[in-house]
Amino acid sequence: MIATESDTVAVPLDGATEASVHLEFGGGELAIVAASPGTLVSGVAPGAVVERSSPGRVRIRPSAPTRDWRPLHWRLGLTGDVPLDLVLAMGGQRSGIDLSALQVRRLRLDTGASETRIRLPSRGPTSVHLACGFALVTLEVPMDVRARIRGRLVLGTTEIDERRFPRAADGWASPDAADDPEAIDIVLEGAFGTVRVV
Repeated sequence: MIATESDTVAVPLDGATEASVHLEFGGGELAIVAASPGTLVSGVAPGAVVERSSPGRVRIRPSAPTRDWRPLHWRLGLTGDVPLDLVLAMGGQRSGIDLSALQVRRLRLDTGASETRIRLPSRGPTSVHLACGFALVTLEVPMDVRARIRGRLVLGTTEIDERRFPRAADGWASPDAADDPEAIDIVLEGAFGTVRVV
């Protein structure tokens, strides 16, 4: 495993045909967009530690805090060239994440004490698993994309746009979502907070 610490991130695809990115973040502002072609991850991330275990496989996390710690401000681009598995472990932050141009097969978001807005991929299939605690999370499903939604927050608030996703036997779903192989599957779990699917 190769680990580097830098204020900028530049990881090429190096011929990988699929990708896995594990991102840990807290205490600041995070933005995620599409990277330029041929790039796995790139952007500005002061204090980031990048651990690369193989081509297409990266973990990014903040370095250990120091006495003069300040809120982090990261802006990262992720590959849209190949299928991507993405894990986001976050807390204490405000995030704007645009995955609409990416090929995300699986997205797992573990978050607490945060505000996160995610625009989901425009092409699928995509599996989303959200574990939420004391957070506000908004999941935006692109208008031409169908989705199926299961689960809810036990003591929190689950807000679903039922004009787009009417109630179904096991949650909510777009009309004809069961027949769409590219529909987004969303699973919600957690205790507190608010989750919106729009």
